[in-house]
Amino acid sequence: MSSRIIVTGAPGTGTTTLLLALQARGYPIVGDSARAIIQDRVARGLSPRPDADEFVEETLRRDIESFERHATTAGFVFFDRGVLDALCSLDRRAPMSERELSAWLSKDRYCSKAFLLPPWKAIYVNDAERDHPFEHAEWSTASRWSGIVDAGTT
Repeated sequence: MSSRIIVTGAPGTGTTTLLLALQARGYPIVGDSARAIIQDRVARGLSPRPDADEFVEETLRRDIESFERHATTAGFVFFDRGVLDALCSLDRRAPMSERELSAWLSKDRYCSKAFLLPPWKAIYVNDAERDHPFEHAEWSTASRWSGIVDAGTT
């Protein structure tokens, strides 16, 4: 079993809070690439997000680099999202074949179990947002990968 573990969920679900608590207990963590891109751009006086395609590609590039940097780290390493999240976004922009997905997933292997944090409904300000079924588009896309994901994890 892989010791690289994904913690994922929609924005505002507490992935970063959970990872910081794990870090405080001595576990190595890897932050959210999308958040790092946005923070970097804002610090440079740019708009928070580049073009959507560029954003997805940069997120995937950073996630792959983070994965490779920790591929041989002993013990557990917790990732705030990861390659699979970026691949879901990429697949939404330009759907991939099962063969392409399998190739991607065979490269970067995380633990076959992930932590998927549920939405924190209290942060939404009106009834329409609070009562939303929270069907996250990337998660819907990922559901079509069920057999492929199992083959691409350890």
